[in-house]
Amino acid sequence: MNCHSISIHNEFDNLFVQAFAQQSSPFFIGIYDAYENGTYKWYDGTPVDYSMWADTPPTGSCAMMKADSLFWYPVPCNSTAYWNIDSAVICHFPPN
Repeated sequence: MNCHSISIHNEFDNLFVQAFAQQSSPFFIGIYDAYENGTYKWYDGTPVDYSMWADTPPTGSCAMMKADSLFWYPVPCNSTAYWNIDSAVICHFPPN
């Protein structure tokens, strides 16, 4: 499976992901802060040119969305409180 976690670059993307994910809450979005210094990157390598953080500034090394919210919530990447068997990741397939 050659799937990549999503990246969100505008309001339309954010709305689309939120609508698509109505059955999966919470779910991981493909943004992370490797050094926990406030500099986030998308896993697919594209720049972070849009954000919808619920908390400003964000304070987690990864992020999740909830199906009932358009906001992004910072969370620790390694926390089992957020990532478990009930968590979801939304992916996209790169164009061929």
